Amino acid sequence: TGELDLQTTRQVEVVLALEQVGHAALARLAVQAAADPDDVDGIYENELCHAQFFDGGTPQAAILHCTRALESGDLSDGDLVTARVNRGIAYKLNGQLELAIEDYTEALTLAPDAGDIYTTRANAFLEMARLDAAISDANKALAFNPDFAPAYFVRGRIFEALGQNGFARDDFLRAYELAPDNADIQEKAWAYGANQN
Repeated sequence: TGELDLQTTRQVEVVLALEQVGHAALARLAVQAAADPDDVDGIYENELCHAQFFDGGTPQAAILHCTRALESGDLSDGDLVTARVNRGIAYKLNGQLELAIEDYTEALTLAPDAGDIYTTRANAFLEMARLDAAISDANKALAFNPDFAPAYFVRGRIFEALGQNGFARDDFLRAYELAPDNADIQEKAWAYGANQN
């Protein structure tokens, strides 16, 4: 009965997650998949994971679907990277920063030159006050893509946390040059004296 209880619990979790975001039809399909864990469609689960970041989805539902996708054995390397990053984001949103960093690290083993993933992991390290690791990842991100505004923004926040406001200002202003319409970047750049035209 332990296996039956696990299947029932999985069905309920999936149905509730999907119904919560207004996907009753998908919920019915998910029940079928949950009834037989060996018959999980990893690509479908990966798409459900991603969908949780929109239209009222939850980090918990994203974690559930990404985990099922990762465990399916169906994913290509590119899809594995996507599932790891998405689950990492969900873990971060859920306050589980160590698990987020583990997923970002696994994604980087498959995509070692992905500056955006280094930026995302740097942001998680920053939230954990692991500033040396954060600055290292932000620098790696910029080495791969020297015009990536989010990496300058995150590195600027790291410099702020280190009390190095001159470097923070330089990075916020560079991020603003690259992405002047980003509200978060605007706010920081303007606070450091960027022209608001």
